[in-house]
Amino acid sequence: MNIGKLDRLVEIKQATFIQNNYGERQRTSTTIASVFARFEFEKGKAGYDADIFVGTSPAKMTIRYTTNIDLSPNYFIRYNSKDWFIKSIQEIGRKEGLTLFVEEQTSSLATDIFSLSDVTGLVLHYKFNTALAATTDGIQWTDQSDQSNNGTQTVDAAEPTIENGYLTFDGTADFVNFASTVSLNETTIFMAVYIAAYTTETTLGNVGNSNMFGRFSNSTTFRFRRGGAGLGQNVDITHTALPVDTLMLITLQQTGDTLFMRRDASQIGSGSITASNTFETNNYGVQNTSGFFGGRLYELAIYNNSISDANRTIVEADIMDRLSIS
Repeated sequence: MNIGKLDRLVEIKQATFIQNNYGERQRTSTTIASVFARFEFEKGKAGYDADIFVGTSPAKMTIRYTTNIDLSPNYFIRYNSKDWFIKSIQEIGRKEGLTLFVEEQTSSLATDIFSLSDVTGLVLHYKFNTALAATTDGIQWTDQSDQSNNGTQTVDAAEPTIENGYLTFDGTADFVNFASTVSLNETTIFMAVYIAAYTTETTLGNVGNSNMFGRFSNSTTFRFRRGGAGLGQNVDITHTALPVDTLMLITLQQTGDTLFMRRDASQIGSGSITASNTFETNNYGVQNTSGFFGGRLYELAIYNNSISDANRTIVEADIMDRLSIS
């Protein structure tokens, strides 16, 4: 490795999280080391997302070998007053150096309060232990995105039970309506759930269309369907067996024609589905009139795009940390 080309001073930083007096998760950062690096821009991409122009700025950084860095959401690079999240690390030779593949992020990690709405595309967010309450005619879980897409149920027989900051669904009649239908092509969905048994447990559904749903068909298969059972509209993701009576974070992310499934920030399966087909969901918990969800919902967040890997890992880390999911 030619160390003469390491001519840019960068900081290796680690994010830490504390809870402030309002119960919010406040993020700070510590400089682990200051090192010289070779900095090379790579080909990025840009476009419009929900009428907002967005872009990514990937880069490659080469540094001398160090053990003061790790491939996790909490480590990042500060260079030129910007934060660069680490997508992958490659060792050069036998501990001669490291190549870091990074991506610039628009939000700073230095002493701010992270919210899922900091990531572009959030269209619905029911947050654990936040704005979930009984009303005069039912229940309401107030949406924490800027879309006011509150979750409600006013029919007594269909009301999930409000527990300690989450909802418990009985598996036979309970579900929650969204204030507005959510239309998705590419998407990223986060669900913090606890399931006692897998007997066709519908997560996202459409009460007017039995062919629009996402559900746990059993402990090793997740089915996602939109519009019908035809080619490109239906996918069964076969995955490692999911546990019962365990709080877990399930991430569904469609990027192009591939739907990925993750449990607790680790990929467990994937399948092919056509990105141009639209998925319309208006409730959590029922396929149409059957296939009810039975279990607990602690948190639900839906993005109308495939968010970056760096942002996805930050969201996963935030939810898992707050819910003590390991």
